[in-house]
Amino acid sequence: MKFCINLRNPCKNFELRLQRDNSWAPCMEPARINVNDFVSLDRRVIMLLQKRDLRLIVDGEIYVSQLLEPDEDDDTYFLYFNLYGFRDQYPQPPVKQQLEDLFFEAGDLGYRQLKLKTDGRFYLDPLPPEPSEFTDPEIIVEYFRTGDGHIGFNNYVKDALFNAHIDLMFRKGIRYWRDHLLNKNLHECASTTANKFDNVDINTIYEELLSIEKNRIYL
Repeated sequence: MKFCINLRNPCKNFELRLQRDNSWAPCMEPARINVNDFVSLDRRVIMLLQKRDLRLIVDGEIYVSQLLEPDEDDDTYFLYFNLYGFRDQYPQPPVKQQLEDLFFEAGDLGYRQLKLKTDGRFYLDPLPPEPSEFTDPEIIVEYFRTGDGHIGFNNYVKDALFNAHIDLMFRKGIRYWRDHLLNKNLHECASTTANKFDNVDINTIYEELLSIEKNRIYL
């Protein structure tokens, strides 16, 4: 997969993309690669390029890069990293059975984070000692921390809520997967609670994925 790295200002709704000459240029179409865009195949390079306190001047105003969005509301002059991934081949989509098997096989593993990665598979990764500040180009969507005494534990997989929870997590995952293929965005974060966007028909999503494959929109 080819990666591009952007800086985004959510308040004024603009993005800048790193260029081959190490400058940052306005990016009007993040889902496309332009000839002067910096492109890397190496996840480590993309991780190392994410630095706080980069100072950029845009339209005469100074903006400063941050790794995490602050708690305060005033982020007018902050920039945050957005990553985009571009594929040469159509990837196989996530499979609900793999997600269910993951929890059945997890056992009592303690605290874990559920992630859907760019290979189309779900993972229960160990929690790092400190939360990562970086946006990871290997991740499509990162969910939540298990270890609440239920999810991922053998005594819970028999619970009536287990299937409903798996269904919700898969609906979220397949939706973010579709959005990634359309928009090329990486490492989103998903709430574990249901919202209006989760009321999506799985069959409709798969029909859209077939259209994406047929029309080579994933490129």
